[in-house]
Formats: sequence, C-alpha cells, structure tokens
Amino acid sequence: MAVLQGPVQAAIWQALNHYAYRDAVSPAERLYAEVHSEEALFLLATCSYRSGKAYKTYRLLKGHSCTTPQCKCLLAKCCVDLSKLAEGDQILSGGVFHKQKSHDDIIVPEFGDSARFPLPSSGHVYCKTDRLTKGSECDQKSLRWNPFLWCPFESWCEIGGKSQILTKHFDSPL
Repeated sequence: MAVLQGPVQAAIWQALNHYAYRDAVSPAERLYAEVHSEEALFLLATCSYRSGKAYKTYRLLKGHSCTTPQCKCLLAKCCVDLSKLAEGDQILSGGVFHKQKSHDDIIVPEFGDSARFPLPSSGHVYCKTDRLTKGSECDQKSLRWNPFLWCPFESWCEIGGKSQILTKHFDSPL
C-alpha cells in the first residue's frame, strides 16, 4: 500500500516547522521506504539533521546517490560539522559526483540562488585548511547574495575583512 506522498510530506514539514523533530522522523522514514526518491531522501535527511544527528544524516546521504543540490549541500554541511573537511570540500567542488572543478565553476551554477548557503561551508573549509584568501572570497560572494547572513560576515571579519570594502559589493549579486 503506497503512502499518499503530498499529505505525508506536508505533515512532515509541519512537524519540522513546529520543532517536533522526533514526530517528523518516523513518517519521513516510511515515506522514503515507500517512494525512494531524492526528494523523500532529502526530507528524511533533513529530519535527521534537525534532530541533532549529523553523523546519522551523513551516513544516510553517503549511502545513497545524492545528485540534487539540496542533498549535496546537506551532505557537505554534515561533513563540515563532523570535521570531514576534505570530503566536504570535494562535495562542494564537484569532486565526488563530477570531475574536479573550481568552486567558482561549480557552486553558483550547481546551487543557483541557493549558493549563498554552501558558499560559507566552502569558506569554512578553506579557512580551516589555511587557504584564507579563498575562504574570504567565499564569504564575500555569499554576502553579495544576502548581506544579512551573519556566519559568513563573522568569518570574513575574523580573517581580516574590512566592512567598508564589503558595503560597495552589495549593489550586485555575484
């Protein structure tokens, strides 16, 4: 008997939006077992991640073929959270699923206007691996997309960014 996908997804998102993470996990597991799509995988992984289970989320996504930007972004976030920096870097740069490309070539085309969110993860990886200039570039690009993001701004300031330079970049996205 197949699950009615739309109403189940709505119930899961409602539980997530109301901080009832444990109530979201069980129907997400059932939905993924029935539907087995990347959309259902992402929803299950989101439930797991928001429940504070980064390693479980990592294993779930790593064990399946993740081709959507959403799944790859969440997998990279788990890698960063788990200090698997090289793997997170590979995922964001396309090394795991595509030929190795630069971050400029992959992140914006791959993630579109959602690039403002994986860019800080990439910047974090760069900073932790002593590539501060590249980290600064990722933070600045993220802030050009959305100047209200705190984490890339804080990171950028910590590595020596000057807020006067940043303000002149707000006029145009990447």
